[in-house]
Amino acid sequence: MAIYEKQIIMNYISIIPVLVVAVAGIGVAYTYTTYTTYTDERCDVPISNWQPRNLVLELAESNDWTVRRIKTEHGCYAIVGTDEDGNQIEVYVDPATLAIVELEYKSWEYDDHESKRDEEPDD
Repeated sequence: MAIYEKQIIMNYISIIPVLVVAVAGIGVAYTYTTYTTYTDERCDVPISNWQPRNLVLELAESNDWTVRRIKTEHGCYAIVGTDEDGNQIEVYVDPATLAIVELEYKSWEYDDHESKRDEEPDD
């Protein structure tokens, strides 16, 4: 084997650690991005500072929203229902201040499960 061939082989071998570090760096970056996406909290309030759910219901009533469900999501109260015009909404509310953090309009392609159960089956 000539000296030139040995140099080429050594150059390829010296690239391997660089590639390993690069691939590991991409993996770490992907994991960090995924982790921060899934742990993204809109509201960061200790549970001891949360207002009671009945005040969330009063907030919805004062805005003429019909409430289907009040749940907790992303560290906030989430009101699922319809607005005064009948549009499907999901409203995120800060649990300490009851300030509206986000209001999303939804377009659901299905009715309530209960209304589907009450229908007569097609024959």
